[in-house]
Amino acid sequence: MEEKIKINLSYRTYSILLEDMETFHFTRKEKVNRNAFLNTLITNYYPYEKKALSHYSLKMEEVFSSCSLSGQKSSFIKENLLSSFPKRGISYFHHKKDYSLSFRPNKKCSYVLSEIEEKYLEYRSLSDFLRTLLEDYVSFSPAEREIILFHDEVEIIEEALKKKTCLYLKLNAKKVLFRPFAFVTTKEEYFSYLVGMVDKSFYSLHLYKLSSLCPSSYSANFSSAEKEKLDQIVEQGADYFLREKIKIKIILTKQGKKMFRTFWHNRPEMIESSKDYDVVEDPYDRLFNYFLRFGKEVKILEPLSFQEALFRFYKTSISTLKEENETL
Repeated sequence: MEEKIKINLSYRTYSILLEDMETFHFTRKEKVNRNAFLNTLITNYYPYEKKALSHYSLKMEEVFSSCSLSGQKSSFIKENLLSSFPKRGISYFHHKKDYSLSFRPNKKCSYVLSEIEEKYLEYRSLSDFLRTLLEDYVSFSPAEREIILFHDEVEIIEEALKKKTCLYLKLNAKKVLFRPFAFVTTKEEYFSYLVGMVDKSFYSLHLYKLSSLCPSSYSANFSSAEKEKLDQIVEQGADYFLREKIKIKIILTKQGKKMFRTFWHNRPEMIESSKDYDVVEDPYDRLFNYFLRFGKEVKILEPLSFQEALFRFYKTSISTLKEENETL
C-alpha cells in the first residue's frame, strides 16, 4: 500500500494531533513530520483498538444469539454498531470534518492497514476507520498518548523494572548504564518519566526524550539511602525532582481566590489559611510559574526575594514589549 491516505477530522482532533507532533518531537529539519507520527500512532494504537472491537463484537454476538439473529443481517448490524460506537465514552456533539491529514504508510503500518481492510471494512471505508481510531486516541490524557506513541520503549522499561535489571541509553550524547527505579506520570497526567540513577547521580527522564534505549543483563540494585531519595522524587513529582520546597505568604484578591480554585494544574498545597493571608508550599520553580499569571490578583508578603523575582520578570516583559512596539 504505497498511495497516500487522507483522513477527514474535526478541528479538535486535528489540533490535538498537531500539538502532539510538536510536543513529542516528531520533527524533521525543524518541521513536524506528519508521516512518521501517523505511521507510529496507527501502528501502536491499533492493537488497543482491535482489542476493544473484539470485546464489543463478542458481546454483540451473545446478544444476537439470544435473539436468534444470525447470518448476514447480524453481521451488517454488528459492523454498523462497531463503526459508530465510541470506546471512551459517548459524545453528544457532531463536529464538522473540515480538516484533514494525509500520510503514506510505511512497511510496518501497511501490515496493520491490510489487517484492518481484511477484518473491519465490509461496511465502511479505511479513512472512516482511521478517523474513529484517531478520535479515540485524542480522548486519552497527554501522558497516555505519550505511552501509546512510545509503546516499544515502555515495554523495554516495564520488562527491566520487572526483572530489576539495568538499561542502556544515551545521556548527553554518551551511552550509559541506567538503573531504573520507577516509571511514573505527573499527577496531572501530562508526561511520563523514567526515574533512576547513573552511577551516583539521580535522574528523571522524559519518556519521549529517551534515546537508544535497550535492555542489559546487569542487575539494578539500590542502597537504602538511594531508595529514600528516589521515593522522594516519585512522591514530590518527577518533573520537579529533588527541588527543595519553600513556603510563601500571600494575599489573594477575590478574583485571585477564584483563580486559585480554577487553576488546578501545578496548584500548590495550601498549608495555612486565615482572613489576613494564606501560606502555600511547593518547589520554587513550580510556585513561580503558577503565580506568574495572577498579576495584580496576588500580593507576595514573604519571602521578599520571591516578590522581587516576580517584579523583575514583569518589568523585563513590559520593557521588551515597549521596545518591540517602538520598532514597528
